Amino acid sequence: MALKTTVVVGNITNLSDARYCAGMGVDYLCFPAHRINPKTFEEITGWVSGPTFVLDVSQVGDIKATLEQYNTDHILLTTHQLEFLPILRGKKLIMRLDSSLINLNFHRENLPKEILFLLAEESQIADFSREKGFSTLVKVQEASSLESLLQQKIAGIWLDGSDEDRPGLKDYSTLEVVLEQLETEV
Repeated sequence: MALKTTVVVGNITNLSDARYCAGMGVDYLCFPAHRINPKTFEEITGWVSGPTFVLDVSQVGDIKATLEQYNTDHILLTTHQLEFLPILRGKKLIMRLDSSLINLNFHRENLPKEILFLLAEESQIADFSREKGFSTLVKVQEASSLESLLQQKIAGIWLDGSDEDRPGLKDYSTLEVVLEQLETEV
């Protein structure tokens, strides 16, 4: 299955979400290090193939120690964590924008080349469009805004997974609606 744009699903904490998203053709799965232990991360990523795995360290205090426990080449961090770039050498990065930086004169050349995408809210699209040299992922809250977003100059969308009701029991309605709208015929 192919999707109309790049799709990243964050907040992956269970195998059900990971398998569902992989089956739907999602490009990246992002695991929050503060909510998933290294053993569970390894088990889930061992069961799933297709998407690229990203580790979200945006709410982790000791990034260096965290990276030693997880095997991944893609990292999500915030603009407040740019000081850790030296220990992230060789990693591909997604940077979540802090709302306090929106009014700064942010230029692509001021960011490290390892940053693949900026993660932004819908209201920030104009500030960080491809025209300004940014590959921007936009966080989608509901399917109704999807068509207008796809007309914008964005690199893709960001969705969030959710907790299971109990192991193997899950409501995919939010993800399902958006991913089905993104399906294309191959």
